[in-house]
Amino acid sequence: MERYASFVVRHARTILVLVLLASLLPLYGLIDFDTRGLALKVDPSINQLLPKNDPDRLYFERVREVFGGDDQAIVVLGNYYPLSMRALQVISTLTGQLETLPGVRRVASLSTVLLPRVLEDTGGADGGTELLSIAQWMENYPGDADHVRERLLSNPLYRDVLIAADARSSALIVDFEGISDQDFLSRGIVQQIRDLATASAPDAEVWITGAPVVRAEISRTLADNQRQLLPLIVGLVAGLLMFAFRSVRGVLLPMIAIGMAVLWTLGTLAWTGQSLNLVTALVAPVIVTLGLAYAMHVLSEYYAGTQAGVDNPVEEMLRTVTLPMLLTGLTTAAGFMALMLNPLTAVREFSLLSTIGVFYAVATVLLFLPAALVVFGCGRAKAPPGEKLFDALAAALSRFNTRHRTPIILLGMLLLIPAFYGASKIEVGTEYIRGFSPDAPVRHDFEAINTAFGGAHTLSIVIEAYVDDAFTKPVYLEEIADLQAWLEGQPEIGSTTSVVDYLTDVAREYLEEGERFSQNERLNKQLLVFSGSEALEKLVDSNFHTAHLIARANVDDTRKIADLLGRVRERLTHLREPLNAQVTGTTVLVTSTVDDLVRGQTTSFGVALVVVYLMLAALFTSHRAGLMALLPNIIPVAFYFGMLGFAGVTLNPTTSLIATIALGIAVDDTLHYLARFNANARSSGAEEGATHTALRAVLRPVTLTSLALVLGFLVLTFSDLRNQVQFGALAAATLFIAWVTDVTFTPALASRMRIVTLWDVLRLDLGHAPQKSIPLFHGLNVAQARTFALMSEIMERPRGTRIIAEGERGDDMFVVIEGELEVWVNRDDKHLNLTTMRRGNVIGEVGFFAQRRTANVDAMTDVRLLRFNAGTLEQLRKRRPRIASTVYRNLARAQAERLARTTELVK
Repeated sequence: MERYASFVVRHARTILVLVLLASLLPLYGLIDFDTRGLALKVDPSINQLLPKNDPDRLYFERVREVFGGDDQAIVVLGNYYPLSMRALQVISTLTGQLETLPGVRRVASLSTVLLPRVLEDTGGADGGTELLSIAQWMENYPGDADHVRERLLSNPLYRDVLIAADARSSALIVDFEGISDQDFLSRGIVQQIRDLATASAPDAEVWITGAPVVRAEISRTLADNQRQLLPLIVGLVAGLLMFAFRSVRGVLLPMIAIGMAVLWTLGTLAWTGQSLNLVTALVAPVIVTLGLAYAMHVLSEYYAGTQAGVDNPVEEMLRTVTLPMLLTGLTTAAGFMALMLNPLTAVREFSLLSTIGVFYAVATVLLFLPAALVVFGCGRAKAPPGEKLFDALAAALSRFNTRHRTPIILLGMLLLIPAFYGASKIEVGTEYIRGFSPDAPVRHDFEAINTAFGGAHTLSIVIEAYVDDAFTKPVYLEEIADLQAWLEGQPEIGSTTSVVDYLTDVAREYLEEGERFSQNERLNKQLLVFSGSEALEKLVDSNFHTAHLIARANVDDTRKIADLLGRVRERLTHLREPLNAQVTGTTVLVTSTVDDLVRGQTTSFGVALVVVYLMLAALFTSHRAGLMALLPNIIPVAFYFGMLGFAGVTLNPTTSLIATIALGIAVDDTLHYLARFNANARSSGAEEGATHTALRAVLRPVTLTSLALVLGFLVLTFSDLRNQVQFGALAAATLFIAWVTDVTFTPALASRMRIVTLWDVLRLDLGHAPQKSIPLFHGLNVAQARTFALMSEIMERPRGTRIIAEGERGDDMFVVIEGELEVWVNRDDKHLNLTTMRRGNVIGEVGFFAQRRTANVDAMTDVRLLRFNAGTLEQLRKRRPRIASTVYRNLARAQAERLARTTELVK
């Protein structure tokens, strides 16, 4: 760390130039020079929530190839009676106008419906018919108006598809092909449709919905949130920095560092050709808030150095914060990386992008910001606002935590019980339309169409017979008719459409009343062949062995849809052989993510927990200490799951991120406290006293960083998307609980423990090969020797210092690391030199056993000693029994050798 700190200080200007030049590359990737806008794209499609090789997704793609996709916009003229000549003319004009829009393949409406009419002069025997549009029929045969109305409303091909069951609204189905979501949004297709419909029917209510419409609105909302919420978070960050440090440069420099981290993260996304989606849209706010937390710690140490009058505050700051910052970055990244195990594509992309963003944030805060502080400086900080208040609070908290240690720990553990109970009530699901605010036009239109037409979500049931002409056979057509009847009996299904309805429509003039299709297979085939149309292509394939049944559901909640799908799949198992059916569609794919979400949440959080624990155990060189550091961070996560259950918030693709994110972030403050506590406990030799000094040192920066994180996430509650509102509110609440835990539970838990950290082990100097040159460490490796030394005390004494006085009581023992000591006694006023102690010798062990010193020990040179006592050995026995057994053996050997030498002297 010393080398890194001095390197940054010496090459500060070069570092600034190189970092700024490096920022040009992601900036270039983010700019679309053709449109002079951002090159970053937004993809809100369902494909982002499914694994690329998901079998349900692949099957749906095959179905789309056969029967067409569901990229349709439904345009409804509400409260506008459609069966008048004027209305039909309006619908016809609007149909033509919509067909001219970019990407439109065809438009289906009442103006495109052709109804067969038996010619009266030829009779029905020969089947003479004429195909008439509704407008032609009503104009040429005005007396048949009621007949036409009855035919439309009794036919599932049209009822609740092109005309509402109450005949008060009509729909135009716009099929799109070859237009991306980005083009759909950038060209304002939805607004063009609305403008055309409003101009054509000014006295009608215009409602628009459909998959591309909803995706476009999600894209627009995400883009708006990025433009509106990010500046708000940035403004909040600037305000907190100004409050904390009261320096303009203390605001601008960290803001530039954080901005570069976000720029590099989004630039990486753009260069790799990836798009933002509902989940990855959260990355930028997360990186801003995390970057602020890191910058707060750096600036706090820097200003502490300027206040203390340190000659080079930047170099001193880097020596102090670099290793802890790297470790906290690793624990945060570990939480994000665990999400890579989630099966949902969007979550995995969030995981990777956030991990990259964390490393960028750590890099800019530890590289650019210190270099900028060297070059530009921030002046000497004034007394920080609230310093006396924080000192008083730290004193009160330290007294409270040490006096009530056991009740605090017990209460923390007991509170896990209601948290786990609440977690047991969690439900999994999501509502995409209800994710918009109630007054959002996209939600209003969807709900209006859903009500008027009995359902706006479609389920596709694909029935295969593997026999050509199967669906001209009455027996199989009857199976479809029975399935439709069962479906329409389900409360969630508004209507259904199948090849049976199509056949019924074209054959109704030839069959007896009440018959849905002919019992003559050949006649059924003829009717289907000679009446072939695009409508038929969506219902049955050209060989008539695969049928497509379309069911319209009136629910948006995936929990209710999942229940419906369970019943549908069970019903499909009862179809006559050789029929085989499967339900698919966008709605089905969304719902299928539910099981994946639960499995992904469990796996990701479990792995994050294990990885963070192993990192903490390695960091604190003890499994027990690792568990102690992890426990305070399990509590807020448990509270998060409890809040989900008690508040009735579903576990969905967005809220599923919070547990692992909170674990990765919350452990940072725990690390900062424990690191400071460890240093203070080691220097003072008193754990309880170190609780106060550690809290006093970290309470202000930890509180400010937690405040920054909480407020940063709360900004997301201003989003127009409910999933982001839930994410922001729950993340903020979880991190607030983490702060409460870190200033109460963590100090109470640590107040009676001696902690050895990895960076202490790495920095400790015991000289060359201590396990070989110091007999007390024989049988240990270097890390074990350092661990024992860190649980003891390293002391330095100048030449001439008396280390031990003959006759005094004491149980401290010493190991000589550097220097020489004289052991002597005073006999008859004579100075008798007993021996000289050098590196590796143990002194004081006789006093340890006899509790009274038998000789004087003075420093002949400047010396460095390792001091330990019975308490140290007992702690070692409890925490590191293997090391303790080796030390006890070596200590006994040293005592035996001392006795042997004494015996020889007596002889």
